[in-house]
Amino acid sequence: MAQKAGGNKEPQVENTLDGYKFGIELEYRLTPRGNKQKPISGPEVCDELAKLWNETHGKVKGVNPMESRYLLPKTEEKGSRDYKRWNIVNEASMKPGENDSIPLEIVSPAFEYSKYGDWKDEIERVLDHILNETVPEMDNSTGFHIHVAPDDRPWTPLELKRIAAAIVHFDRPLRDLFPRHEFTEEWNKSNVSDNGYLGDPPGRKTALKIISDAKTKYELINAMNFDWEEKKRRNYAWNFTNNSEVKSQPRSARNTMEFRLPKSTTEVEVIEKWITFTVTFLHASLFHSEVYIDFKPTLGGLNGFLVHNCPPSTEEFCWKKHLAENWTK
Repeated sequence: MAQKAGGNKEPQVENTLDGYKFGIELEYRLTPRGNKQKPISGPEVCDELAKLWNETHGKVKGVNPMESRYLLPKTEEKGSRDYKRWNIVNEASMKPGENDSIPLEIVSPAFEYSKYGDWKDEIERVLDHILNETVPEMDNSTGFHIHVAPDDRPWTPLELKRIAAAIVHFDRPLRDLFPRHEFTEEWNKSNVSDNGYLGDPPGRKTALKIISDAKTKYELINAMNFDWEEKKRRNYAWNFTNNSEVKSQPRSARNTMEFRLPKSTTEVEVIEKWITFTVTFLHASLFHSEVYIDFKPTLGGLNGFLVHNCPPSTEEFCWKKHLAENWTK
């Protein structure tokens, strides 16, 4: 993103992207429906959900199968997870639920963003499956995370810098979209105002200079996902750590940008909305070099930024679809 101050011409991002892939993670505390003979332990719930899905929806042409992965160690699970199927995994980070509900995370396969009908239909099928077989509990601690990557390659260092600069510019309206609460402050912090590295220097210009001066992906990740002990780098609204080239730095889904602020839901229209928001924000960050002039750091400016930078071939489900008719007022 070009800054007008200083008169230096910034390198341009080549528009070589054929499209985007994305995946989602939905966290719930699930209680099986029906009588007490139903499975009640975490592994049993995962196994039963996967089994029933594969016996019905899994046989539909084009629909991805489902796998129970509750008992795998976290490190092994992340390293070996198959993103051509749905995975049901243990999720210990959320608050304990009432009764005997089981904290689980439903992890999607990788979808092509441009194939709107396919991914929306499949997500809706999974939500119906969860609601038919269980009673989901949701609160501030049950998250909905969206991972996005270019269709056929990793994010480049320059692209990640552009994304980081847009996050700094729109920090205030991004926080306005998602009210703060205790769980957000620990797990989904602002990459700017809650960041002990970017948040301490005075003013946006200093933060943007830190981003511009980063010479490697690791330096950029250290700035955007700063943590003194390096144990909670990913606990920010925007997680850059999956792009690390340092083997010792933990990654869950390789080469993705992860947006972590939305809360979990069983409403497909809400899920579609935040998928569209995330992909469009990342796309707009890459190819709109006049963001600091054309779009103010307000909610209206953010909406304009998204509406005017719809990814190619996605006009039928672009961000404007999710706004009121008078959104510019």
